[in-house]
Amino acid sequence: MSYISIYIDKKLDYMEAPMRYTRALLDYIQSDVSEPKQYTDYQESPFIIKPYNKNGLTGDYDGFYTLVHENGQECILTRNEKKLSGFVGFRNRIIG
Repeated sequence: MSYISIYIDKKLDYMEAPMRYTRALLDYIQSDVSEPKQYTDYQESPFIIKPYNKNGLTGDYDGFYTLVHENGQECILTRNEKKLSGFVGFRNRIIG
């Protein structure tokens, strides 16, 4: 199981990620996670998983990855629901 960040009414939230993202994340974690990797399903849009950019952030963001949709939209993808929930709450308090 994995979790993905989403925007709802300009607020960051998260939900359980679709199975195709979970399978891709598990594959990515088992490969060289320093490089972006593209995933393509025959019936779905392609997407990329890449390392999460932690520049300018303090704290532990290990286990966070960036999912890039075909349209360029980026989301956080992780297996750690607790960490993502904390990040979402913190970000919404700081940015509003």
